[in-house]
Amino acid sequence: MDLKTKVALWFAQGAFEGGLRTWVIKFFISKQLKKEGVQKMFEKWREALAGKKTYIVGAAGILGAIAGWVSGSLTSDAAIKLIWEAILGMTIRAGVAKA
Repeated sequence: MDLKTKVALWFAQGAFEGGLRTWVIKFFISKQLKKEGVQKMFEKWREALAGKKTYIVGAAGILGAIAGWVSGSLTSDAAIKLIWEAILGMTIRAGVAKA
């Protein structure tokens, strides 16, 4: 029986409590990251988000403006201004990408 199987059985039996359980989880996560390589992991994230980051931030800005307006912390004028600025940011990003 390999180490991973033993640890899984120990978890199922409740052998680890509190801090030791957390330490074991962190240990196996760090081992996995060393195997795959943190650099490769970040490269995958970077590739997945390529060209989408500005649009994600813009959409978050629009949702934040709407949430602020609904909760009453923003006036209608301020919410419209924030939405307009988010749309402008996304539009400029699209224009720069095509240029």
